[in-house]
Amino acid sequence: MALRDFYQKTTKVFKTELKYNGIKPDIRHDEVSIIFKKRKGDLDSEAFLTKLADVTTEGLNGRAIFYLTIEDTDLEPGRYFYEIKWTIPIPDPELDVVQIVESKNIEILK
Repeated sequence: MALRDFYQKTTKVFKTELKYNGIKPDIRHDEVSIIFKKRKGDLDSEAFLTKLADVTTEGLNGRAIFYLTIEDTDLEPGRYFYEIKWTIPIPDPELDVVQIVESKNIEILK
């Protein structure tokens, strides 16, 4: 599900369904996160918001649930770039597999 424009200072709950080779994997031990930046080229360290999804509730079925609070969405109205990342941990963190699940611009409305 693509995240759509939303109003500043609102609670936003949405799910992302992950698939690998057409199959919904068990992601309960993985990490799925969303990051908001001003521009795609900005460093992740410059992000205005980074939030982890709940992968335990429906993770067995490949679903990650994001709960954005009023505090999370208290960003200046305007255009932002967001990415949803799926990280599959490997015993050596430098070898973690990172997939960009979704990325696009979004408008935070006043």
